[in-house]
Amino acid sequence: MKKNGTRYKKRLVFALVLVMVLATAVCAITWHGATTITGATEQSNKSYSSNTADQNALLINTDEDVRINSPKVTKTGNSSNTDNCALYGINSAILLTDKACNTSITGGTVNTSARGAFGVFKYGGYYNSGQGIYETAITAKGDYSGGVATGGNGSLYAELLDVLTKGNNSPAIFDLGSSTHTSGIYETCGSESPAVYNAFGETEVSESELYTSSSSAVVIEGRNYDFPLIFDYNHWMYCSNTVSLWDCYVEGNHGVLAGKETKNTNVLIYNRDENKGVPICFNMLGGKMVCDAGSMFHVTNANAFIGLGNANLANSADKVLLDVSADSWGASGKNGGHVTLYAQCSNEPFGWPGSPRTVSGEIKVDSLSSLYFFIGPKQSSKIDYTYSGKINTGGRAGKVEVQMDLSWGSECRWKLTGDSYIDALYFDDPDCIDLNGHDLYINGNLYKRGCVTGVWIEQPNDYDFMYDSGEYRYVWDDSERQYTVLLYEGQTARMSAYVMPNFAENKKVKWTSGNKNVATVSSSSKITAVGAGTTYITVKTEDGGLTDKCKVTVRRKVAVTGISLNKSALTLLKGKSDTLTATVKPSKATDKGVKWTSGNKNVATVSSSGKIKARKAGSTVITATTKDGGYTAKCKVTVKDKVPVTGVSLNKTEVTLSKGGMVSLSATVKPSGATNKEVTWTSSDTSVAKVDSNGKVTAVGGGKTKIRVKTKDGGYKAYCTVKVKVPVTGVSLSDNSIALWIDPPYSWTYSGKTLRPVFTPSDTYPQNVSCKSYDTSVATVSKNSDGSAYVKAVGKGTTKVRVKTHDGGYTAYCEVNVY
Repeated sequence: MKKNGTRYKKRLVFALVLVMVLATAVCAITWHGATTITGATEQSNKSYSSNTADQNALLINTDEDVRINSPKVTKTGNSSNTDNCALYGINSAILLTDKACNTSITGGTVNTSARGAFGVFKYGGYYNSGQGIYETAITAKGDYSGGVATGGNGSLYAELLDVLTKGNNSPAIFDLGSSTHTSGIYETCGSESPAVYNAFGETEVSESELYTSSSSAVVIEGRNYDFPLIFDYNHWMYCSNTVSLWDCYVEGNHGVLAGKETKNTNVLIYNRDENKGVPICFNMLGGKMVCDAGSMFHVTNANAFIGLGNANLANSADKVLLDVSADSWGASGKNGGHVTLYAQCSNEPFGWPGSPRTVSGEIKVDSLSSLYFFIGPKQSSKIDYTYSGKINTGGRAGKVEVQMDLSWGSECRWKLTGDSYIDALYFDDPDCIDLNGHDLYINGNLYKRGCVTGVWIEQPNDYDFMYDSGEYRYVWDDSERQYTVLLYEGQTARMSAYVMPNFAENKKVKWTSGNKNVATVSSSSKITAVGAGTTYITVKTEDGGLTDKCKVTVRRKVAVTGISLNKSALTLLKGKSDTLTATVKPSKATDKGVKWTSGNKNVATVSSSGKIKARKAGSTVITATTKDGGYTAKCKVTVKDKVPVTGVSLNKTEVTLSKGGMVSLSATVKPSGATNKEVTWTSSDTSVAKVDSNGKVTAVGGGKTKIRVKTKDGGYKAYCTVKVKVPVTGVSLSDNSIALWIDPPYSWTYSGKTLRPVFTPSDTYPQNVSCKSYDTSVATVSKNSDGSAYVKAVGKGTTKVRVKTHDGGYTAYCEVNVY
């Protein structure tokens, strides 16, 4: 339920507790818990309480699994140090330390009624994402307290919470880290107690309700912390703070100003320290925001990017939509606000209703501030969008640019509710502007159909790179909304000027340089770098005098002092290619460009990258010349015609080796002047001998093989027979006795049989034996061509057959019975 409050003070006293250095991830505080959990546990329906100052009712200090179900947590006892409450959570009801990374709390209640007592506080352990609190009711009654908080760059997930704070300076959500909230209700009653207070890091709230009765609904406070920046995917940039509301209902700012305060706002974005240009992002995607007093947004002393995607802002046209102005933060005279505001709608890419949108209210931008206001579709949307309001109705002040995008066939409108003063308007359809009886001044000129309303400088579509530096020649600065052109002395670049609208009657422009000693610019927008330094190139329209500028940074040229090539001479066959590499000195030379030339293109040509192509027999010189200084390096190139191979021979045609022995064969390719003398070597039996790519033969085992050499050109061949000798140490026969028949009576009986000698070792070479029958009237024996012995029956009886090795005279016998 929405509560009624009494006042809101812009100078958030709560922010004053953030005076300590937050860059360290190591806590300098010792926590104390009435109940401390240091190991894995699951506890249900338990009560935890503390009435002691600077003591937590429940302290969880372990990286093991902790499950707390339906707890009843009570915290009383005021803190003695509210600084440490906000930074470290020393007086919180529940504290999750930097070690706690696998904790879930489900159901139950958390009640605090003490000064500086948050309900749940997660400190440190930014990358530990296993923290979760679910379906829990949290009530905080004391001042300088709050509902759910992160500190020390800690992270926390919350779902289905019901959070109520009643004290002053007591936000429902407070982040010095990262938190994600889904489907919850977050309500504050005290002054200076926003529903969301982001002092650093990332806060995401989805499908939730946010109420404040005496405070801004959302406060984002930037500071010059030493933490790593956060990437905001909605704006595609790094930032110090980002708050995103997805399909939320937000209602706040019901207070009445009191004392010195002069402004009230629903969403406050500011930088507590000096504004150094680090972006702060706010996104509202879908949902509804209600503002009952003051402005919907106030930005001061900060660079803010505000995205409204299908968000329904319940703000009437006579109220202030956006106040961008200097205030009490930052250095006087330098503390204006700088805002990029995107008011967009889409075809439900995130489930938001795709209906026409209107955003209403006055926009104020003071002389120290600036605004870029984009109105239009998102992605491929065809949804209409209207801004109903007035901008700087009192006259020109800070720079204001308005862009109305008609992409994808959508219709965008600006319906004026009062005289307005802006600096530029980018649009292409005269129906986009509904003056509604009011005057619109652009760059001090009264708007009328056909007049120039805007001009901007754009890079051409060449995407050049700096020479050898890896830097883009054109760099876009989102915060300054301008290009920086990076050049070295003598280099040139060309920018383009776009004059709006397209139907403008006079699109003539004039280009000027702020310092011609640094860079000059021609009437056709060609920029020439003259000397080291920085200047601005300005384009100005003849009609209306509208301007845009780009920054030009010129770096001093490092002159080339010489060049060398990786080869001074090169021989190529006709039709072949090779590439030369040029080294320009010094290594940091600005222009390392090289021009390649051939002294005789009929002999050889060279490409812009140094690749040489041999064309015909002859000689030429390839020259590399530096573009800076004209230094040269040369390589003599000789091109030869191909001489075909006609044959090949070996220095040996037969060799005998012992096992393990080696011999080198050499091949002679004919003719001696053949172009390609490459050959390949192979062995017909590598179990006998093998050969390497150089013709070296190694004897492997007994036997005979052929070594072949073959030319790659023409496939000519030559052979060498290699015999490997292995001495015999013994012999046996395949059978010790056999039976033969003169007239075999059965199919399985024989009149003759083959005996095979079995040599020891098995790879004996040569394997030669003699054969003998002791009674040729019984059986005869003859030697086969493969070295085996064939025994044939002659007459009935018994005899013996013998084999005898030629080498060593080893013998073996077989008994022969003839029937």
